[in-house]
Amino acid sequence: MNTTLARQVRKFFGSNPPKSKEWLDFLDSVSKAYEQFDKEKKQAGRSLVTSSRELSEQRFRQLAENIQEVLWITDHDKKKMIYISPAYEKIWGRTCQSLYENPSSWIDAVHYEDKKNVLAAMKKQAMGTYDEEYRIIRPDKSIGWIRDRAYLVKDSQGEVTQIVGIAQDTTEQKIKEEETLRLSEKMRLVLETTDEGIYGLDITGKCILINASAAKMLGYKAEELMSKELHNIMHHKRSNGTPYPVNECMIHQTLRTGKGCREDGEVFWRKDGTAFSVEYSSYPIVEKGEIKGVVVTFSDITKRKMEEIELKKLSRIVELTSDNVVITDMNGNIIYVNPAFEKDIGYYRNEVYGKTLRILKSGNHNKEFYENFWKKILSGQQVFVEFTNRKKDGSIYVEEQLIIPIKDDHGNITNFVATGRNVTERKQTQDILKAKNEELEKFNKFAIGRELKMVELKNKIRELEEKLSQKLQKD
Repeated sequence: MNTTLARQVRKFFGSNPPKSKEWLDFLDSVSKAYEQFDKEKKQAGRSLVTSSRELSEQRFRQLAENIQEVLWITDHDKKKMIYISPAYEKIWGRTCQSLYENPSSWIDAVHYEDKKNVLAAMKKQAMGTYDEEYRIIRPDKSIGWIRDRAYLVKDSQGEVTQIVGIAQDTTEQKIKEEETLRLSEKMRLVLETTDEGIYGLDITGKCILINASAAKMLGYKAEELMSKELHNIMHHKRSNGTPYPVNECMIHQTLRTGKGCREDGEVFWRKDGTAFSVEYSSYPIVEKGEIKGVVVTFSDITKRKMEEIELKKLSRIVELTSDNVVITDMNGNIIYVNPAFEKDIGYYRNEVYGKTLRILKSGNHNKEFYENFWKKILSGQQVFVEFTNRKKDGSIYVEEQLIIPIKDDHGNITNFVATGRNVTERKQTQDILKAKNEELEKFNKFAIGRELKMVELKNKIRELEEKLSQKLQKD
């Protein structure tokens, strides 16, 4: 680019010039015009100056009329519009002629909330420090964002002769910025309202982000952890207290390899020196194919780990108990049977999983019996019932069962647990004793009846003896 032109561009735009292709082409062509002018000036002397300037002006207009930005030129006191590029009509929705006729008419389109600031800032144009952003309302009521800048053109004596400016339509950029801000705010709300701990590390392992939940679980304030190497603070020891080298840390392996991971067998350490069980996931932050850091999400699973230990104990008890234990889903499909069930009933667990307890029906209970049974357990009641069922080998057995509905945190039934005891032998013994008792009762009734008859006979004999004695005494 021509040195003079480059100096003017830097003076006007600073480090943030327009980047549209049309504008870059315009600068390139104007630069070539400057060079051509200098070349022709040296070769032919001052007689070519006028024609070169005309050539430059022709190229200037040709290119200015094809750029997306609005290029404007006024005299030094802003009373005359010397030039306005056609982009004005597209961006403002007003004619260039209206601006030539009234150089300040563009202000009429400025949004009423921004107009006061824009009018105050116009004083800066005469100082060459004008760089403002404002909204305009087009005739169709649509709103556009404008970035408007100006610089001064001075003569050889340093007097301001013209003010040149360029107005860019930044609506699309603003929409993207606002969307980014909305997303950032949503992200902030997610980070600050989630129960999960979330933190981010840069490529060196230093904290660049941590949410309130993470800081709270670790016992720190967020600012205490920012820019710190977190591994040495809260992940430096294993659950047994032995050192956990950073090169073995799964999170730092994600930093090195870019491969995410998920772990639930480790602990994080709090500020007070206590540890808690965590489940965490780490994901690489990748920009243009390069690993820039890692994001870690984690949860305190201490309660879950304790519940798992208790569940293992309970599971061991269930496995060893002599009672039959069956667990079903809400619809009665079997999802677990214990070894006692397998031994007693004859079905292996893989034979009954996914099936219902109908496979044990013997036909001894009617439809009404089962309807009443399901009505009770579906209402959430614990039910103690006696079933007469059929084993795998076809033999009939009697089982006393206690069925307990299992509910979730919302009170909804999710499963049923049935514990049963085979009472067939006891029932058979009871039946035998009942029969014996009935026989004994019959015998007792017979014996008692016989005894009563003997007493009655003795009473009749005694009565006859008394009558005979009375008669003999009379005689």
